[in-house]
Amino acid sequence: MCLETSENMSENMDIREDIYIENQRLRQRVQNDLKVYDILYLYAPAGWGKYTFLKYYKEHTERSVVWIETADDIAQLESFPEDCIVIVPRMELLISQNIQQWLWERISAKKRHQKFLIASTVPLPEYLLYYAASRRLIVYGVKDLKPSVEDVDFYFQKRGFLLSTEELLKIEKDFENMPLCLYLLENSLRNSSRGYSRTVKEQCMEDVCSYLDMTFFRRFSISVQDSLLHLFCFEVLTRELVREILAVSEAEVQQFLDIVILKGSILESAGPGRWRFCPLFARFLHRAVHKYLDIDERMELYRRGMRYFQKKEDYYSALRFAALLSDEDRMADFLNRYLGGQVGYEIFIAMEDYYHQIPTGYLFQYPRLLAAGVMMEAIGGNYPKAEHYKKILIDYLEDCLDPELRKEIEENLIYLQLAMPGAASWEELKYTLEKAFHYRNGSIRQWKQGFRPNQVSVLHGDKDYCLFRRKIKSAVSDG
Repeated sequence: MCLETSENMSENMDIREDIYIENQRLRQRVQNDLKVYDILYLYAPAGWGKYTFLKYYKEHTERSVVWIETADDIAQLESFPEDCIVIVPRMELLISQNIQQWLWERISAKKRHQKFLIASTVPLPEYLLYYAASRRLIVYGVKDLKPSVEDVDFYFQKRGFLLSTEELLKIEKDFENMPLCLYLLENSLRNSSRGYSRTVKEQCMEDVCSYLDMTFFRRFSISVQDSLLHLFCFEVLTRELVREILAVSEAEVQQFLDIVILKGSILESAGPGRWRFCPLFARFLHRAVHKYLDIDERMELYRRGMRYFQKKEDYYSALRFAALLSDEDRMADFLNRYLGGQVGYEIFIAMEDYYHQIPTGYLFQYPRLLAAGVMMEAIGGNYPKAEHYKKILIDYLEDCLDPELRKEIEENLIYLQLAMPGAASWEELKYTLEKAFHYRNGSIRQWKQGFRPNQVSVLHGDKDYCLFRRKIKSAVSDG
């Protein structure tokens, strides 16, 4: 795997940033924080207007400014005033040129009235952690740089667009008010007779992805491009996953991570040793993969992802890849295995999309899935469908001759009796609990009239079926 070097990257750094959307709130906050902190570190992916904000700030501040963007700026610097603001608009460029040491020395030797404004697409360097811990440095993120709806409205009004509040809120939802996206939205809006619409949104995303492709993605070596495309479908990256999917050595994994982290705008931390793609770059990759990988390559990638997570016993992630492969048999198997563990209510509801892709014939192999279908439909308010699934489960019990399978069906019917939304008196509750502890010696058929949907369970108002099922199973085993 031939990887590009830092020197090559420095030559390819994009010289164009995004536009500045006037943000008086941010400017005022910077003014206030400079009275308290020595260093302000603006950390966000490309597209959030860091460069143009600092350029605007330089042109409108009354204080002396030292602008450090490249090694040439340092070479031309004749003096370093004791009372000034040092602005570094692209810290990642200094790092790639291996001249950040100069900046560290200047920060260490700073005078009392010197302040530093640093913007970067890479996280806060380790050297600066001391200043953050001593409360001399504050980090600004995406939330601080994001223009408000009012800022966006004012920006578009100056360009002749009168957008409704509803349209402005849709733009915020679709693009998070990222300045780069707003800039590229202008052309689509100008050619639309209906204002902001789905067509305008899709055209803007096409323009954004084309821009990222030409000015960002293609500046990587072919091997790095290929690696990124083969990782596009993974929500969280780890060293182990990168090594397995790309089939490379540990040293090559480190090379790859060094390149994409140094570049910035690609990965963000998801915890120690874990990364995820930054939102805009993730959207770009999901579109680009259809351009650069054919269907056979994508299917093989999904199979490798499914096998990887199956080996890790991460059945929910394996289920997602089985769905991409339309492998209904494995979907049923993974979903059944996943529901055998402790599952929260939100994820239980989220499984609905997968559940309805599995033909009923596969569900018959797994009584747990039929019971989960009853709960899922009842929680969603579809009580006739819940009754339908429960009837299938009861009829399945009556026709089943396998003793072990009969026990599993009976067990799931007991869990439904206990956990289903529905009213119950204390006597009914007591009777149901007795059946839970002695069901192996009794008959399940008498329970047909016990299902009362449309009310919250007296046992378990949050309807966390799988967690409740786990607890009851433990209690029954102990009994």
